[in-house]
Amino acid sequence: MDLVEATQAQAALAVESQSNDYLLRRIFRWYSSTFHTPLAEVDKLPIEYVLQQFFEHSYENMDTRVFNKTIRDLIGDKSDEKSDEEFIKSTREEMRNKAKIKKAKIKKANKNKAKLEAQDFLSASEVLKAVSKVTKPKAPPLEDLPDISMKFDSNLDG
Repeated sequence: MDLVEATQAQAALAVESQSNDYLLRRIFRWYSSTFHTPLAEVDKLPIEYVLQQFFEHSYENMDTRVFNKTIRDLIGDKSDEKSDEEFIKSTREEMRNKAKIKKAKIKKANKNKAKLEAQDFLSASEVLKAVSKVTKPKAPPLEDLPDISMKFDSNLDG
């Protein structure tokens, strides 16, 4: 089997299995074609951002009943006893809470990242200070410098 056939077989298996890797590549291809962005650039975007765009687009175009069932599945609510209004109200509240928790986690992660970067910067600056102290040549004392005398010629034409 040559490279092309092997790649075709691998692609067919990925489509058939619907693995997470395949689904992510599919979403990246959707983003690339929807927003006219090269795939190589989409790969550089934060995954959360690409997924957010994909799911918002999907939910915007979804039938209301299908959307409500999707939300029930996401939050693990299997009861159909709630009225749509009650369901929407409770779902919004739960989604807000999940979003707050996610934002808090992201904020904490960013704060920890900033601390680590600051620590790395401080340790790097400390290293530079130490190196400069070691490698910086000391100037000789003034009394060890030779006497320099200058004579000016006043007979210049000018």
